[in-house]
Amino acid sequence: MNGLADERGGRACFSAISGRFNYNKRMLQDKQDGGTELNNTDSAMVIVLCVLIGLVSALPLIFGFWQVGMSVAAIPKKKVVYSEIPPQKFAVIVCARNEVQVIGGLLDSLQKQNYPKDCYQVFVVAHNCTDTTAEIALQHGAEVLIYTDPLKKLKSDALKYALCCMNETHAGEFDCFCVFDADCIAKSDFLNELNRGFSLGADVVSGYYDSRNSRTNLVSRLTGTLYHVVMNTTCASQNRLGLPVNIYGTGFAAKMGLYTEVLALHTMVEDFELTTRLVLRGAKLAFAPDAVFYAEMPENLKTAVAQRRRWTYGDLQCFCLYGSAMRRAIPKLGAPAVKQYVDLLLVPVCLMTPMGILLGLILAGFFHKIGIFLLFLLAVLLLFQTAGSLCAADALKRRQPWEPLHKNLPAILLVPAWLAINIVFSLLAVFNPPVEWEATPHTHQTCQ
Repeated sequence: MNGLADERGGRACFSAISGRFNYNKRMLQDKQDGGTELNNTDSAMVIVLCVLIGLVSALPLIFGFWQVGMSVAAIPKKKVVYSEIPPQKFAVIVCARNEVQVIGGLLDSLQKQNYPKDCYQVFVVAHNCTDTTAEIALQHGAEVLIYTDPLKKLKSDALKYALCCMNETHAGEFDCFCVFDADCIAKSDFLNELNRGFSLGADVVSGYYDSRNSRTNLVSRLTGTLYHVVMNTTCASQNRLGLPVNIYGTGFAAKMGLYTEVLALHTMVEDFELTTRLVLRGAKLAFAPDAVFYAEMPENLKTAVAQRRRWTYGDLQCFCLYGSAMRRAIPKLGAPAVKQYVDLLLVPVCLMTPMGILLGLILAGFFHKIGIFLLFLLAVLLLFQTAGSLCAADALKRRQPWEPLHKNLPAILLVPAWLAINIVFSLLAVFNPPVEWEATPHTHQTCQ
C-alpha cells in the first residue's frame, strides 16, 4: 500500500512539474511571437489603464477637434454690412509703467486718428513710474493720472484707478472706454473701425493684434506669427459664428456701462478674466479685423517664457474661479458659454496631454507594442505639425502678401512646436507659479 501511494504521489508531482514546464514553455513561445498571456491581475490592470487613457485623452481630443472646427469656419469670406451710427465718444486709456522709450509713438498715432477729435480723449495712467513717462505724456497732449501704490502692481489696478477717476471727473462724457498698452501703435483708422464694430450691436470690440518688431529675430517673428494665426483663424471664425471673441489685453473697446466688471478683476490675466465675466453677463464680444494695431513682441526666450508662464497661471486662476459658474451657465447662455468653457479648459487639457502619453506608454509595455505606440504618436505629431504650419502660412499670406513666405519659413515651421511648449508652461505654472506680476521691458519706437 505504501508503495502504491508513493507511486501515485510521484505521478502527481511529475504531472505538476510537467504542467508548469509546459506553461513556461508556452509563455516563452508567446513572448518570442511578440505577445503574452495575461493573468487576471494583469487583465484588470490593463482595463484600468484603458479607462484612464480614455478619460485623460477624451478632453484633449475634443479640444483638438474644436480648434480644427474653428479654423475651418474661418475659411469662407463673408462681407460685413455695417450700419451707420454717430461716432462713439471714446475714453482711450493707456496703462504705462516706465514706458518712456515707447509711449510717444503710441500717443502720436492716437493724435493722427481720422476720427473726430472731439469724440475721443487720451488718458495715460502713470502707474508706479520712476521715469519721465508722465511728462512725455503731457507733452503729447494726454491727460495724465498719477497712480502710485507699490502693493498694486497689476494692470487691472491701473484700469480700475483710471475708470474710477473718470467716473468722478468725466461722468457721462464718454460712450466707450478703449484700452491700450504703451508699446502699441494704432493705424490711423483704428477708432473708426471700432466704431463700425459697435454699429453691429456689440458691447465689446477687439482690434487686430499685429507685431511691430517681427523682423528683429526668430523669437519675435515666431510670436508675431502665432498672433497672426490666432487673429485669422480663432478670432475670425468665432466672430463669423457669433461667438464671443476673447479680449487680448490691448487694442479693445467696451461700452462704458461695463466698467463695473473691470472693478471686479484680480487675476494676473485681466483680459481673459474680463472676457469670462462679460460672457457670464451675456455681453456680445466682437472682432474688427480692420482695426489694426501693432504691439511689441518679446525678443528673447527669457522674456517670452516669463510672459507665457504668467498668462498660463492666470488662465488656471480663471478656470478655478469661473469654471463651475460657466458650466452651470451653459443651459441659459448656450453656445457662447460652451465656447468660453472650452477656453477655460485650455490649461487642464495641457496638463492631461502628458498624462495620456505616459499611460499609453505603460499600456503599450504590457503588450510589448511600445514601438507601434511611438510610431502612432509620431504620426499624430506630424499631423499637428502640418496643420499648424499650413495655418501659419495661410495667416501670413493674408496679412503680409508683399513679403515672400520663405522669409517666414522658420517661424512657420516652429509655430506648432511653440504651441506644444504651452504644455511645459502649464506644468511650470502649476508647480512653480509666478509670485507676482513683472513688467515686460519695451524699447521699439517704430514698426519694422
